Formats: sequence, structure tokens, C-alpha cells
Amino acid sequence: MVSSKYRAFLKYDGTRVKATGPLSLLNLIQNKIQQQGSQPEKWSLLSNVTNGDEAMLNNFISKMQTSETSQEHDEICHCRMVGREKIEQSIFQGSFSREEISRTTLAGTGCGSCRNDIDKILKNNIR
Repeated sequence: MVSSKYRAFLKYDGTRVKATGPLSLLNLIQNKIQQQGSQPEKWSLLSNVTNGDEAMLNNFISKMQTSETSQEHDEICHCRMVGREKIEQSIFQGSFSREEISRTTLAGTGCGSCRNDIDKILKNNIR
């Protein structure tokens, strides 16, 4: 899953890309599907990125080409049983710091061993 501060959301469920966001982003995705098929892990990265939509799509493609997507449902905070997806959803909804994520999900409010993982997820989802 990839999300951004302007309420765009990209996710691949194994069969199709699910997306919400501005029409310009949705058009980019539709063009990729028409040109390169429906499997985003096989898409090539965009060259000469000039806007946030293109950067977000490249971030999504990069994640699809790594093993990170298989960890999407991993439990990050074991004390509060908070998964990666819930943390990423919090970022999508406007949490741009670990403190805000902890406030909305409770992740990182127990023993604290997951705080570095939360910071990594935050860094990977905000550009």
C-alpha cells in the first residue's frame, strides 16, 4: 500500500490495483495497465518524474518489485497488536509523525520496541 498526504491511496490485492486519488493519478495507473498489463510488479518505473502523482506511482511500483509487499499485514506493534496496514492507513489519513501514528493507532505506546519500525514505515510512505 502506498498513500500520500493529498488523500491518494494505491494498493494491489494480488489480482487488481485499487486506487483513489486525483484523476491525473488514476489516468497514470490506467495507462500503465493498458501498456504493461495488470501486474504492477512487472511495470517499469516512470522516467523524468515531474509531479507528485508520478512520484507516488514510482514509489508504488518500487514497493511491488520488492518483498516489502508480502509483509503488508505484518504485526508491527506486538503489545497493541497493530499491523503494518493500520499504521499505513493512519499515514494516509494524515498522521505525519510517529507521535501522531501512536495517538491514532496506539502502536509504540507499550514497550516501545516497534518505534524504529514505525519510523521506517513513515519514511517509506511520506516523500
